[in-house]
Amino acid sequence: MRSWHVLPAMVVGLSCGALDQEAPRAVQRAQGDIEQCKSFEQLMPNFIAALKNNRTENLARLIKTQLLVSPRDGVPPPVMDVLRAIFNTLATFAHRTPERGAPAGELCAVMPPPLEASNELCEMRRALDLLVHEGKGLDALKLLDPLLRDIIGYVLGKSSDATPHYEVTTAVSGLFAQDKVCQLNDTLDLTIAMVKFLESPKGQPLFDHLNGLVDSTGFKALLGSTNPETLKEEDLVNLSKVLLSAIKSAQPADLDNLLNNPLLSKYKADFQPVVGDLKVLLDPSTQPSVTVPMRRVLTCVEEKDKNSDLIRMLYRLALRDKKPELGLTKIVGVLRGIRELDQRGSFIHLVGTLAAVLRSDSLGVDAAAKVVSTLLAPRAVPPEVRSNAELALPVIDELLASGVGYEAICAIDTLIYGCAGGAQPACVTP
Repeated sequence: MRSWHVLPAMVVGLSCGALDQEAPRAVQRAQGDIEQCKSFEQLMPNFIAALKNNRTENLARLIKTQLLVSPRDGVPPPVMDVLRAIFNTLATFAHRTPERGAPAGELCAVMPPPLEASNELCEMRRALDLLVHEGKGLDALKLLDPLLRDIIGYVLGKSSDATPHYEVTTAVSGLFAQDKVCQLNDTLDLTIAMVKFLESPKGQPLFDHLNGLVDSTGFKALLGSTNPETLKEEDLVNLSKVLLSAIKSAQPADLDNLLNNPLLSKYKADFQPVVGDLKVLLDPSTQPSVTVPMRRVLTCVEEKDKNSDLIRMLYRLALRDKKPELGLTKIVGVLRGIRELDQRGSFIHLVGTLAAVLRSDSLGVDAAAKVVSTLLAPRAVPPEVRSNAELALPVIDELLASGVGYEAICAIDTLIYGCAGGAQPACVTP
């Protein structure tokens, strides 16, 4: 239990100072640095209370016996290697050249430079400024907790059918298997290529076309007519298979045929601009290639989720149970709001940068995949009689219910501000 207790505190402590590396000074107007932060116990009181009350015992035991054990001599345990990757990444960002215009001895400029000339840590801080400090992204953050709880509740049997659905965790665990079919590097390569495309002149029209689609009368009519009576579960499963097949083929004719699907054919004119963007995205001349990693990722999904259990879950939660957090209108609205707030495109740029940094750390990639696949594994590891997923998910669900998700955002906020400077902390927990 003790090992699990200290891991989160290590993230705050080690990333900025405990690796014998001096953290950048806080900007003067921010009044303070990591030394003035609240303690981890103050930042995450609900999480600490859960630890002290042994409510996390099953999850702690799983981590201690499977994820804090070295797979072989000379290789650190998966959890520690993930933390090592996090620490090294933040330390690397913190010790890069200060931004142009930054005050002497400081890392970040008050007026942000162009994205290509900005420091990654400073961009993280600016994102937190926008989302948390100024409160402009709280709708997106508030959507995350109930969204995760809806999904976990479905797996645990808390949805309307009152039936556990651990087949979902089996599929997700398989996606992180690091075998001949599924490699996390493929997902990272796809992420990097997608970000490059979206930041390029070729990719810019996609945002406008998506906005136009969402505002179109056809799209609104489609949403208004979509319910369990007009769209059956198997219809959505079949449509998803046609979509995956068309994207994997990357042939313009197959993409055009998507709009001949009975569900979409009436709204062909509204969807046509977005399909045109897909053709550009998947064109072999687009560099870096999106098509190659996309095919690998989709092949992985098809292989590990042969019964389309992930699509079935989304259908049952969004259409059958009408969970508002999974409603397409709600999700699209939140994403549009973030896009409108982030005119510089820093969020997308950060995603691509972090994916590239992780992609360069093969041990970190394998460790991250190992953590996810182990936590959601469908098998029981002796002497346990329940699977890893059955041990871990009820604990995670309880932690989310107690407010730990929002506390984690505050801890991340303190972590980033401790390295880059800023008021401590942005979030105030009760």
